[in-house]
Amino acid sequence: MTLLVRQPGLMTSLQDLGRPGHLAQGVPPSGALDCEGLMLANALAGNSLDKVALEMIGHGPKLKVEADSLRIALVGFVKVSLDGIPLAPWRSHLLRKGQLLKLGHVEMGHVAYLAVAGGFDGPLVLGSRSTYLRAGVGLKLEPGKTLATHLAGVTSGPLQQIAVPSNWICPSLRVVEGPEI
Repeated sequence: MTLLVRQPGLMTSLQDLGRPGHLAQGVPPSGALDCEGLMLANALAGNSLDKVALEMIGHGPKLKVEADSLRIALVGFVKVSLDGIPLAPWRSHLLRKGQLLKLGHVEMGHVAYLAVAGGFDGPLVLGSRSTYLRAGVGLKLEPGKTLATHLAGVTSGPLQQIAVPSNWICPSLRVVEGPEI
């Protein structure tokens, strides 16, 4: 099950909860900027909270669905359309083969997440699939690259759409200075 990258977006990468415990070897934890957002996207997609999702900063990618059907979940203040029709973030959706998912400008919070049922696949390094481009770790999104998803992403029957209650949505992102700065 796959998604084909048509355009990678400004700063789009595969992220999970990171690889803590390796700082003494010079490896930062990496992982999602907003762990709560990542976990919420995974919950909406029906995944365990630690699965790999796409993290979008600034502007998201354009992705073509190559799977027969794929359940996704979007978390964040991001403009989204499917075949030119607007989709609501903060909920799950079902995509079909051949559809074009366009994730546009990320507004408040400046970070958004796209999770797929079953999670994305990527190279496993020190217990994480998170991207850390400075070290050459992870998967860089480029036009024509295929993003693999796990077979659990296949959904054949009707999908009950799951949405985040509006009182859970918060546009802030907590930033803490770390030793890498």
